[in-house]
Amino acid sequence: MESDTLLSPSAKSRILSILDNPSTSTETKKWRLRHRLGNDLWKDLLSRHFRYLRCFEIRIFYSPATKEEVIPTEKLSEEKPDTTTVSIVPTAPVQPVKVSWEEIERVPILAAGTNLLSDLALSPTLFIDYPIGKKWSIWGEYTFPWWLTPGNDRAWQILKWDIGPRYWFNSGREDEPMDVLLGHYLALDLAAGYYDIEPHHKGYQGEFQTAGLEYGYAWRIWDNWRLEAFVGVGWMGTHYRYYEANEGDVKLYYKHNGNFTWFGPTRLGINLKYVFHKKRRIVHYE
Repeated sequence: MESDTLLSPSAKSRILSILDNPSTSTETKKWRLRHRLGNDLWKDLLSRHFRYLRCFEIRIFYSPATKEEVIPTEKLSEEKPDTTTVSIVPTAPVQPVKVSWEEIERVPILAAGTNLLSDLALSPTLFIDYPIGKKWSIWGEYTFPWWLTPGNDRAWQILKWDIGPRYWFNSGREDEPMDVLLGHYLALDLAAGYYDIEPHHKGYQGEFQTAGLEYGYAWRIWDNWRLEAFVGVGWMGTHYRYYEANEGDVKLYYKHNGNFTWFGPTRLGINLKYVFHKKRRIVHYE
């Protein structure tokens, strides 16, 4: 520690005050170094000094006798001299590994955004995408337009929840953790919700479910920002109730109900999303 030129005088004084205390045990000194110096200084001491304190090497050389000795029968009971030689050669001191460089790696944890086409249709959405490894992610979407005119004569109210897995074909380079959620993908879409759609004094209320497949492509537009376009096809089923309202929409009169099933396009959109990340410190050694 005294010969370490990389330590500041204050840090060196704190370290030596702990090491030179004769009244404390080795374990106590170790605990004080770890908890009183701070995490960064402790890691620096581990990498440059402490890792070599337990490093040693033993070499054993074995040399057989150079000449066989024939022992007479009457001397078998005598002790045979041991001609094996064992020598322990001290090794050269291990040179410390020098820190070459450090870097901060960004690791994606979650992407969040919105469907721009849905927003233009006055149907705001909240979209999330959670990466799992390099090739998979779990996505979810919440659609929540809930508009009602002051006169109650028009309504555009939909609550819809989507969820499903995604498989990314060409996303995720090994040398770039942030290079995920990019390129072509296929997704499963499972959704459910309910609605109240009233163009003018007449409308439909009901519940619906959908199931289908989705294809999309995503690309990086700037740093953590992504843009993706997608289309989905599948099945949709709904149970609806048709109603008519009196003047002022004070009362709703339900006329009939029924079921409706649809096979075909079920989703279309352009998602704008931001990838959140955490930072991870990586130390490279020579």
